[in-house]
Formats: sequence, structure tokens, C-alpha cells
Amino acid sequence: MELKPVEITFSYVFNAKDWRAINIFRKKTVELLQTRFFSDFDADTNLKAKIEYDKKKGLSITADLPSEALLKELYMAFRFFYLHKEPSNFNRISKIIKRAANNEFVNRFVNHLKDQWSGALFRNNVFGIGIDNQEINAKRLLDLWFNAHYFHSDERKEGELEFINSILTTDFSIFMLANSVFEASNAVIRLYESIANLENPGAKKTHNESAL
Repeated sequence: MELKPVEITFSYVFNAKDWRAINIFRKKTVELLQTRFFSDFDADTNLKAKIEYDKKKGLSITADLPSEALLKELYMAFRFFYLHKEPSNFNRISKIIKRAANNEFVNRFVNHLKDQWSGALFRNNVFGIGIDNQEINAKRLLDLWFNAHYFHSDERKEGELEFINSILTTDFSIFMLANSVFEASNAVIRLYESIANLENPGAKKTHNESAL
């Protein structure tokens, strides 16, 4: 059954700080969509990992991955939604939109996207692998890869990343990070689509319930 669009009126007048954050968020999402990861690479079919166990060979992990250059471009664009101090931080924008709409449908829609975001980045891995009594999740990998490899050269984190990669294998570590960033980025994109035409003040935006 086809769902009818729902019109939501934003009666709240955004202050200058909110409006600046929304505009930066929309600009950065366009840049995310323009990365080769989203414009040229089919992550749904080409980002995969396989774990096999053979009695003679033991456990083996293989992964299909995009190029290093393509991943770095993705992470460069993604960090504007992840870093807490950025105006375009995903959770900051979600909070602004919920407050502005003050509408149950919008609350459910945004909460759904926040669940998708946090599920992608903060859920523990399904294999129960732990180091120093801590589960390895995407947030930890993101912190290590960003600070030890892609954007900084933190020697302590380089050592920790090398140790984790010796357990997971480097390819599977890269896969876990790339797949999680891809899922979190999809939440960003869906939020962007819902406010792409938002105007200030008193703007109206139509949402489709099928997004839920």
C-alpha cells in the first residue's frame, strides 16, 4: 500500500546558530554524496567480508574493499558529522530538527535515524572479541584509524591499532570501519533529504512515512 506524504510545519524560528549549523550540515552532506564512495562505488554489493573455518587451515577472514584513496575521501567527508565540535555534527542537527518541529512523526523519524547512526558506530561486534576487557566496536576502530593512520600519527594508538589488526586481520578491521561509516552515512543522508528544502522561518517540509 502506498503511503501518503505527511506535511510537517516548522513553527519554530531557528536562531542564527541553529540555521548556520543546518546550512553547514546540508553543504557537508552534498560533499559526502559527491565522494567516489557514493557516486562510483556500490557498497551494497562490493563491500563484503567472509569468515570461514577449516579443520586443517583454521579460521580465515577475507574482505572485498574499496581502494585506500576512496576510503580516505569518504572519511574526510564523514568526520564533519562525527566530530562533536563540528556545527554539522549529526546528533546536534537531529536535536535542532526535533526541537523545531515538536511533532510526534518527526520525533519518531529522527529517533529512527539516531538508532541507525548509533547502531552503526557503537554496537559491539558480534564475535565478542575484546582487548583489555573492552569490546571492539566501530567507534573504537574509528578513533584508532583516524588518529593513527588517516589524519594523525598518534604513536600509542598506532600500537593499539596494530595489535587489534593482528587479531582481526587488517582487511577485516578496515571492513568493520568502512561498513559502519557507510551505515552511519546513510542516516546522515536520510536526515539531509528530509530538510534539503527547509527554509527559514516558518518553512514546510513534506516527509514520506515509508522512510520509517
